[in-house]
Amino acid sequence: AGSGGWSAPRESDAKKKKLPLMQLFDLQADRGEQTNLLEQHPERVDALLKLLSREVKNGRCTPGEPVSNDREVKFLPKGVTVAGE
Repeated sequence: AGSGGWSAPRESDAKKKKLPLMQLFDLQADRGEQTNLLEQHPERVDALLKLLSREVKNGRCTPGEPVSNDREVKFLPKGVTVAGE
């Protein structure tokens, strides 16, 4: 629910404010990240989650042979699944 990075909101603050578990923004049109487009673009969300899942499983996002992760990587909010997996 938080920014997922170094900026606000932090995870605990986001949970207190009951912000959505995930966010999708059009950074060209909405640089201030004011309009969450998650609900309007479920197909894009699904495609991005599948891409992220594949990259985590491959241990990389660059071309080449898959590599092992040194630990289990959890990247989805609780209750969110990747379609088809």
